[in-house]
Amino acid sequence: MTSIALGRRSALPVTIIGGYLGAGKTSLINHLLRSACERRIAVLVNEFGALPIDTDLIEAAAGHVLTLSGGCICCSYGDDLITALMSFGSRIDEFDDILVECSGVALPDSVAASLTLVSGVHLQGIVVIVDASNIESKLSDRYVADTVRRQLAAADRLLINKTDLVSLPRLQNIEHMLASDFPRAKIVLTAHGAVDSGAIFGPQTFCGFVGDAQRSPHDLTTLSSTTFEIHNPIDIAALAANLCDRKLSLVRAKGVLLDLDGKWMVLQIVDQRIQITTARTQHRRHGSLVCIAHPGPMDRLALTAAVAAPVLPRQT
Repeated sequence: MTSIALGRRSALPVTIIGGYLGAGKTSLINHLLRSACERRIAVLVNEFGALPIDTDLIEAAAGHVLTLSGGCICCSYGDDLITALMSFGSRIDEFDDILVECSGVALPDSVAASLTLVSGVHLQGIVVIVDASNIESKLSDRYVADTVRRQLAAADRLLINKTDLVSLPRLQNIEHMLASDFPRAKIVLTAHGAVDSGAIFGPQTFCGFVGDAQRSPHDLTTLSSTTFEIHNPIDIAALAANLCDRKLSLVRAKGVLLDLDGKWMVLQIVDQRIQITTARTQHRRHGSLVCIAHPGPMDRLALTAAVAAPVLPRQT
């Protein structure tokens, strides 16, 4: 028998999440936790009040630690990030990644510099989130422009978030401006923080949805996405059939939806493969659906029609 020894990691990878106030760091982190698959993520936040983790992800709470589903945790580090990081440096086998969420006015490169003081961790990347609806005004505001520009300059990945709130010509201008001013950073377009985990953790750890296959890393940063809130019961099978229409160019979709029998179900579609399972949590305010499409303009009108058709009309 031939035995193969797998090397033990010497340090945990740390990804820093930055961005000005209201850019969408909360939405991004909640999305990453939901789409973590088997990835065990430790999230470090300045304080829990600044990052409201979705309650259905929380399994237990004790002091400054929230235990989340899937082997993930969230910790509040307050003013002592270095001590918090040191505690994870000795737990290399318990987690796969660490996310550090900066405050809205923090400079990510300053946070990155603190990692050099901690053994057992290493910087994997800096992701800075941009609010497409107000980035131009922020960069022209004499009070905050310097902070925002320094945040952007630190990024190796820029997430242009809230793309659903701006027109396509304006979005193209924003993308061109950021690509010209910050050429070092790869740019990812998203709405509601819904982005493939490969664009955050790197292509070698890509695990966005159940059934995903490995893809070229060049594909990860050019996908477009949109998110729907669905408040009424829906024919999930009919919805799945609509979303599999190749004219929509969807590569995957995931949602938690209320079916016609009044049960919350999880719908996942990957390359025309459909999976419908019962949701672990049967108490939600509304359903949600994330759709991710191939590179190129997303036909949002056709997608909206495909989603709306199977929804049960509101009773009057």
